[in-house]
Amino acid sequence: MNKRQDKRQRSDKCRVFLLFIITFSCCAIIFGAAVSAMLYYMIPSLKASAKASAAYSSSISYPASNSFTMLIGVYSEKDGSPAELLLYRLDTVKNKTIIMPVSTGLAVNFQGASCPVSDVYKSGGISGVSTAIQGLLSIKINFTCNISSGNYLKIFDKLGGLYGSIPESLAFTLPDGSTVNLNASSKQYLAGNKIYALIAYPSYSEESIRLKEQSNLMKEFVTEKLSGYYINNPSTYYGDVFNLVSTDFSMNELLKKIDAIKGLSSSDYILTPQPALTPGGDGTFSLNNLEEIKDDFS
Repeated sequence: MNKRQDKRQRSDKCRVFLLFIITFSCCAIIFGAAVSAMLYYMIPSLKASAKASAAYSSSISYPASNSFTMLIGVYSEKDGSPAELLLYRLDTVKNKTIIMPVSTGLAVNFQGASCPVSDVYKSGGISGVSTAIQGLLSIKINFTCNISSGNYLKIFDKLGGLYGSIPESLAFTLPDGSTVNLNASSKQYLAGNKIYALIAYPSYSEESIRLKEQSNLMKEFVTEKLSGYYINNPSTYYGDVFNLVSTDFSMNELLKKIDAIKGLSSSDYILTPQPALTPGGDGTFSLNNLEEIKDDFS
């Protein structure tokens, strides 16, 4: 009888000791978490350090050699005038994809005279525009890509359209003679003909609206078409696209830089600076935020 009582007493002591250990551990964890939280919010340097550490741990790193700037032009097959000009930069040092529309009325120096970019395009092509913009912004443009209106529509037939807003109701005649009628909308699916109408429409109430539409649509294109399914099958999809554009950016360059392009093509990494334009008396525009743009593309 005494042996059974001793055994039961030892068992009770073990249970009490185990409960004590569990209770003490839980209290220590809760107290430690409370103290850490208090220090985090009360000591600014500790808070900043934690944020910096979190940012560092989630940062993406790609070779600096993957960075490049491209000038993209879309032109009307009807009269050869530029419908859209865009600067696209992949910056693996700043971890940003930067997209900026260039007004076709932007005043630049070309062959010793000031004139709108549209005139440079008609006489000197996309390479002439590239030279003029490099001189204006003091930046390096590594590649150019030139697309006719007809092939622009074929690219969206191949890759599918985009979802975007329509800022103003408009009617626009495409270079092939067909008419596109659009009603103002916060967001809808846009086929290639609607996208072309939005980027090329010359009669928005302000030039800044057209430029903002161009940058928003290009941002959507990068997010939807340079990530996910399409970019994971580049030879299948972009092989055909390369045959529809005139560019010195090769398929081999795309494959070398594909990881960086994919990684920096989400909306979290896309910057779309808007050029601040001052109208000139001759219908041209000059840039107010020249230094800011130089910094973005340097």
